[in-house]
This record gives sequence, C-alpha cells and structure tokens, in this order.
Amino acid sequence: MERGDARYPRSIESFESEPLNQHIQVIDGFDYIEEKSALKIQSIAGGALINCYVMGINCVDSEKVYQALQFDIEEKITELIENEDFNSQGEIEISVSQL
Repeated sequence: MERGDARYPRSIESFESEPLNQHIQVIDGFDYIEEKSALKIQSIAGGALINCYVMGINCVDSEKVYQALQFDIEEKITELIENEDFNSQGEIEISVSQL
C-alpha cells in the first residue's frame, strides 16, 4: 500500500500538525487520592495516559464536587494539556479554586 492509496487518504504529517485537543479524551469518573486530598481523573492525549489531579477536596465532598464541576474540570484539563502545563512527573494538577 502506498501513501497515495485510497486506504491512506491523509499523510502522517497531516496528523502530526493537528492541534493536540483533537486527541484529548477525558475519561469519566475519578478516584479519590487521600495522600493528595485530590480527585484523580485520567485523560488520554496522543495515545498517552495522563493522570490529572484536582487538589484541595476532602473525601466526604468528592462525589458532590465531581458531579457539580465535571464539565469545568474536563475543560480545564483539556486547556492545560493543550498548553502542555504538566508537573515534573508529567501530570496535570489543578487547584479546586481554579475552577
């Protein structure tokens, strides 16, 4: 199969030049990480699994906060991944006050 073949309608280069946000998927649901007092939400960007933490939430309120802010959280995660605003471990950290 050749790149010009109908089975390959786009070149690899055209995928590489697309904005990163077309490749970001925030996975529904969360885990509560007590050591960080944070919601852990995972996302996939460019095939990589990225851990994202929403800091400053206590366990008792975690479900309520997630339900109330889910879409704001997802938008913020997407924005930070697009801007490549990762910590030194390659993770995204958001303070609940940023939402």
